[in-house]
Amino acid sequence: TVTAYTNEQVLTQFTVELTPMQAPLYLIVDLTNAVGTPPAVQYVYEEDLASGAYGTVATNPVAGVSSLAWTGVTNDAAYKTDRLVLRRVRDFYIGVFEWTQGQRKNVSGAFYSGSHYTNEADRAVHPDERLAYTTIRGGLDDDPAIDWPATGRAVKPTSLLGRLRAKSGLPFDLPTDEQWEFACRAGTATRFNNGSDDLGAMDELGWYKSNANDHTREVGLKRANAWGLFDMHGNVEEWCLEWFDAERTLRVRRNGSWLREASYSASSYSTGYAPNGSGGTLGYRVVLNMR
Repeated sequence: TVTAYTNEQVLTQFTVELTPMQAPLYLIVDLTNAVGTPPAVQYVYEEDLASGAYGTVATNPVAGVSSLAWTGVTNDAAYKTDRLVLRRVRDFYIGVFEWTQGQRKNVSGAFYSGSHYTNEADRAVHPDERLAYTTIRGGLDDDPAIDWPATGRAVKPTSLLGRLRAKSGLPFDLPTDEQWEFACRAGTATRFNNGSDDLGAMDELGWYKSNANDHTREVGLKRANAWGLFDMHGNVEEWCLEWFDAERTLRVRRNGSWLREASYSASSYSTGYAPNGSGGTLGYRVVLNMR
C-alpha cells in the first residue's frame, strides 16, 4: 500500500494497493509542480523498458528481482534535478541517484551554500550534502519530537522530507539500514556490488579519496549495480533511519565518500554519526515503501 500524505492529513483518495508483481518497475516523480498541486508521476513497466521507449537498459539476472536496469536514465540531466526517479526493489522503491542539489532547490526553493561542488554550472547534478539527519527528518528537540521508530514515519513539516511530502503527496522517507544494504548489494555477497572483493573495483563503481579530486562529483557517472542504482559506493555517505547505538546518540550512516578510502565504501560498511551533525560528506537517498 502506498498512501499519499500532506503535513496535515492522510489523503485516502490517493491510497493505492500495489503488489510487487503488478507494480511498475520505475516511478518518475515531477518535482517542478507547485505545493498543493498533484505532481505528474510516470509509471514505467518492464515492457516499457524492453521496448526501448526509455533508452538503454542492461540485463543482470538476480533471483527474485527484475533483471532489467534502466541505464539510459543518465542521459537526461532532468532525471537528476527536476524529476525523482525511483526503482522498485523487493517491496519498496529507492532513488536511483543520491538526492541532488537540484532536487533540493526544486523542493525547498534554494541551494545550500556550503556544498562541495566543482562549479556553479554543474552543482545541480551533484549530491546534496552537509546534511544533518535532523535537517532531513527532524529530531528529539522538535515539538513534537521526531524519533523513528517511536514516532513511526512522522517527519517535521519543515524538514527536507516534510517539504518533499508536501510537494509530492507521497510518504518518502530514508531507507532502513537493512533496505539500504539489500539495495546496494543487488544480490551480491562480495565487498562491492560488482562481485569483486578487490579495493581497486572502486575506480569503476564510485568516487572516493583517490579519484574524486577533493569534492563531490555528478551523480550517475560511475557504473550502476545490477538493479540500476548509482553511487551506492562512494560520492557521499547516506543516512538511514535507525539509531546506531543502544544509547540513542548516533544514527546509522552507510557508504563511504569522496573524502574516504575505498574500504569505507564496502557494501557492509556501517557506522554512526550524531543526528544533528552535518559533516561535509553526509547526504542521503529516498525510499517509498509499498506497505
